[in-house]
Amino acid sequence: MPDRIVHHGAMGQLLGDVEAAGSGEIVWWEVAEREIDLRSAAVRSIALHDVSGPLVLRVHPHTQSVFLAGDLRKVEIFGLEGEEVIVQLQGDVGAGLPRGLDSVAELQVSSTPMLDLAVLHGLTRLRSLTVRDVPGRIASTSVLGALPGLERIRFYNTYDIDAAAFPRPEMFHDLQLVSFDGLFTSDAKVLRERLKGFWNAHVNHPRSAKWMAENINNPFRSWGDDDRTLGRRANELWRNALTDARRQDSVADSLRIVTEFTDGLRVLAEEFPLDTLCREQATEALDRLAHLELGLPEGTDAVPSQGWEW
Repeated sequence: MPDRIVHHGAMGQLLGDVEAAGSGEIVWWEVAEREIDLRSAAVRSIALHDVSGPLVLRVHPHTQSVFLAGDLRKVEIFGLEGEEVIVQLQGDVGAGLPRGLDSVAELQVSSTPMLDLAVLHGLTRLRSLTVRDVPGRIASTSVLGALPGLERIRFYNTYDIDAAAFPRPEMFHDLQLVSFDGLFTSDAKVLRERLKGFWNAHVNHPRSAKWMAENINNPFRSWGDDDRTLGRRANELWRNALTDARRQDSVADSLRIVTEFTDGLRVLAEEFPLDTLCREQATEALDRLAHLELGLPEGTDAVPSQGWEW
């Protein structure tokens, strides 16, 4: 029996499929529902992509992992229980986190325009926090000191963070890891001073203002941090696509550019072990190339809508 059910569009027979297959995971694309009741689906993991507005999600008590991507400004989750609940949020949570996260042990937030960490107040069971790819301000870092149960804190590609207010390690009871990867040089200097003496603090890849000005809109800017060859080839693929986009003068040219870029992504995916984040960043780059740079309409057949399609 399949361990994963992949679903698209309206709910339809999803619950019947899950019950028949005994699946442990639901992956649902193009979510349009405003209320989703999955209390009868005793799955361990739920991933909802393309959430497009207010959403009320009810889950089975056995569900231990929830991933939400899209417009997350008005989301409520009911039924999350257990000791090891993981929630991943990819999208705009600038107005606040979804309701119903009181039992969350691990929280991952990415791709929100900005983030005020004051929204973490009350998450007393939180042990792990990851924040990734936030282009705007990350405020109220001092709030982390009011969550003494935190064990692991990670920030990736956060270039406007309230470094001066970040708590010193002695504020935490069980801190095991603090990591910053991708930040301004000035913030890196402040954080290294504040974390001085802590045995497992990492402040990596500080960036200058010049580097940021040249790379802020490059979706592949961090791909070379761990693998220089991958980073070089991904950035070359992106630069070539943008150059071609500026020269195109027909829809046929635009479709050719999208096809060549997609084929290039497929080659990289075959040659390198791209994780979920890399695939999401590549899909966002493809969407930007097709719709913003080339002006192709949404729904164009030549443009894959999800990362698994390339």
